[in-house]
Amino acid sequence: TKDGLTTEGARKSVGVIVKNTALHAETGGWGFAQFVGDTRTAAGVNASACFGCHQRTEETDFVFTEWRQ
Repeated sequence: TKDGLTTEGARKSVGVIVKNTALHAETGGWGFAQFVGDTRTAAGVNASACFGCHQRTEETDFVFTEWRQ
């Protein structure tokens, strides 16, 4: 793709966010996880670092992607 983030081939990792304002109040209500390769076990992530990047998308509730029209 033009952003260089998506490539064909084996999965390297999948980033996941989940909304739970009670559990994740310090990160805008979002919890963060990463799954490396084809594992079903979340790897440890630094939620503060993840949220630091997501803060620039506050106008879309801290989410980078949007539904296709």
